[in-house]
Amino acid sequence: ESFEALRDLNDSRCSACGWPTLAQYHYTPRTTPGEMIWCNFSPDAVTLESYKQHVGRVVTFEGVVRDVKVSRRGTDFALMFENAAWIKGFKLVFFKSAVASLGGPDYLHSLKGKTLRVRGLIANVPVFGYEIIVTHKSMILDVR
Repeated sequence: ESFEALRDLNDSRCSACGWPTLAQYHYTPRTTPGEMIWCNFSPDAVTLESYKQHVGRVVTFEGVVRDVKVSRRGTDFALMFENAAWIKGFKLVFFKSAVASLGGPDYLHSLKGKTLRVRGLIANVPVFGYEIIVTHKSMILDVR
């Protein structure tokens, strides 16, 4: 799912190092043909003050969850880092499959008021605004 998101939202470029040919697995070719180098980019934490400067890049974001919103169809969730409407505030988006793998809606609601540290691709989707789509629980690095 992450590969597909990078392919669609970032023109198949590695959003960490910018390499133009994204590999689907855990490596990105970076030098000569046949030689593989791991792309172990480790970004500094991005906050509400700076996230707009990092659109199209994989970041580590840290912030306090202000609200938990449920989609109209009731299967998708947004953890809001700003007191704003779904389309106006910065958020983590969890589609149905990710919600189940994280422990369900109760777990997501339990994150309200907590500080999260998450790693993912910041996108600015025309209809939904600034977001990081969470596809796997490993993207959530810390909860305090």
